[in-house]
Amino acid sequence: MKNFLLAITAITLIASFSEAATSAKKGTKRRVVVIEDDADSSSTASFKQSRSKTGFRAQRIIPAFQLVIANVVGADSTGLSSKTGIGVGGTIDLGKSDFVLETGLFYRMMGAYRDIDSTSASLSYLTIPVNAKYYILSSQAPISPFVKGGFLPSINIGSSYSRPGGNGVAAQNGSIDNVNTMDLGFDVGAGVKFNVADSTSILGELNYSRGFTRIFDNAMMYNSAFAIQAGVGIEL
Repeated sequence: MKNFLLAITAITLIASFSEAATSAKKGTKRRVVVIEDDADSSSTASFKQSRSKTGFRAQRIIPAFQLVIANVVGADSTGLSSKTGIGVGGTIDLGKSDFVLETGLFYRMMGAYRDIDSTSASLSYLTIPVNAKYYILSSQAPISPFVKGGFLPSINIGSSYSRPGGNGVAAQNGSIDNVNTMDLGFDVGAGVKFNVADSTSILGELNYSRGFTRIFDNAMMYNSAFAIQAGVGIEL
């Protein structure tokens, strides 16, 4: 009987030790998981923080519309006056602060109007602005004026003219030959950015651009334009 009681006591102790060991292992695993989760959270936070402090990055995209008041200037532009067109496209702000690089793509209608015979010359370009842009106040302020300036490379994708008829003369329409494909100019402007939501803003600006390169090789004529631009900024 005594031996039987000793055997039962030994079995009970072994079972207790086994259960305690199993509980200890589970607790260790739970602690390891918690520690790993904390480490992962810390790493993620550190990554996000380091990413927010990275230098050159895309800050915002700005789809925009332009009202273009175009003209042709130069020694051979006598008798020409301005012509109204449109511009459609957008830009992107690249940088790490309130001083950014602005670039993008626009379709712009340029040209001029010849007063003597009411001829309208239409020149269509794809333009790629490359501007240094500075938000005078913080770009995150409710209202922030800005200035910009740089280069405006353009590619001619179409050229035509139209002349109304009258007094026995038939109306004429056709293409303009010998227009240079590339047009390189400068671009300057100023505007205001209005923050209307956490990630949305409205921008209005006035730009002036002028070509360095001739429209035609055999004439001193250059593109010139004022553009009133309105856009919606989307923070990235």
